[in-house]
Amino acid sequence: MTKQKALAKLQSLNAQLASLDIELKNLPIEKQTFRPSESKWSVLQVLEHLRASESLSLRYLNYKREQQEETSKNTGLKQSVAMWMLKRRYNNPKPIKGPDAKALNPDLDGLEYNKLMSQWKDSRKDLQKFLESTPEEMFNKALYKHPILGRINLGQMLQFFELHVQRHHRQIKELI
Repeated sequence: MTKQKALAKLQSLNAQLASLDIELKNLPIEKQTFRPSESKWSVLQVLEHLRASESLSLRYLNYKREQQEETSKNTGLKQSVAMWMLKRRYNNPKPIKGPDAKALNPDLDGLEYNKLMSQWKDSRKDLQKFLESTPEEMFNKALYKHPILGRINLGQMLQFFELHVQRHHRQIKELI
């Protein structure tokens, strides 16, 4: 994926986020915090999970850039097949067990919708700055380390973000 296409994909992701915000911003606090069971997340927890996963991803990318590692290889068929398999898996309603990182399994305490959405939008702005400042030749390098797929390129990372939001949006709809 080229830098131009990646930036266009990010604009699409921002439109997806804006649509989600419009859908949820007037949701009563009772519905934002409702958990159908102890093992299920509330709407706020789902949103925080999505925000944190993107924010931590950007932190990782910035770390990789600071290390100036030139060891990243171009992505190829292996990563394309992995993305295809992920898309198929995300269309399956069966739950997917993700990484067991505390930051990606948020507590409900202290979560506020407006603050969370503001932080998520700020993170997206930071992602845009990162993409704009990344040289064109880096866009096909396997820079991003996905917890299941392994190393993928920036375009594939953005596709993952899109799929991730779509997947959890279905979860949110079930909650509301």
